[in-house]
Amino acid sequence: METITLIIAILGLIPIYYLLRTKSKKRYKFNLDFKNITFAKFWKPSNKNLDGRLCLVVNTINVVNGSDEPNTLKSITLSYRFKKKKYQTDSYVVATEELPKSGEPGIVLTNKESNVVLVGWENVRTKLNNREILNPGSVFSGSAVFLFEQHITNASEIQKLCFIVHDYYGNKSVHPIAVQKEWYKSLSAGFFLINEPFAFKEDGSIEVKTSFRKNA
Repeated sequence: METITLIIAILGLIPIYYLLRTKSKKRYKFNLDFKNITFAKFWKPSNKNLDGRLCLVVNTINVVNGSDEPNTLKSITLSYRFKKKKYQTDSYVVATEELPKSGEPGIVLTNKESNVVLVGWENVRTKLNNREILNPGSVFSGSAVFLFEQHITNASEIQKLCFIVHDYYGNKSVHPIAVQKEWYKSLSAGFFLINEPFAFKEDGSIEVKTSFRKNA
């Protein structure tokens, strides 16, 4: 009789447990947009596992706290499929250099003949480590490079790209990315994202301290 009473008591606590768990979990709503995004190759001759890897370069990622309570983001990752297999990867922290006139941090895409400078670069992973509290309506902004798996060399075969946002309450928000044709232009033009020591000169040109490899 005592065993039956105990079982009934435990079963009675289950709905209360789930009610308390639901109430303890913060309501959330993340809105995400991005600007200036492209495919490129990763240039890091000092690391053979990274050099020549296909990557997605995102100059600006904005995440808006659309809920009515403060929140803190934990991670922003990239999810994708390649040949029916699903992958998920965190962003890679790339080295930046300050532009001489503005003092803003920047990175460089180069194909040796020409350079593209992305100004105001702030690595997403570095900013997330600050655990910034986002009040309702506040915006988290950053920049990110996502490296694809080493065996993936054809960007056109990558499918179902998504940004995934996690917070510290265990919430997850998935944001599909519609690939644009112009994202492939940097690849066809042979652009590499520099992640080796370089410097901006006063005339706006750059000096790369590692020899350039045209083909990865």
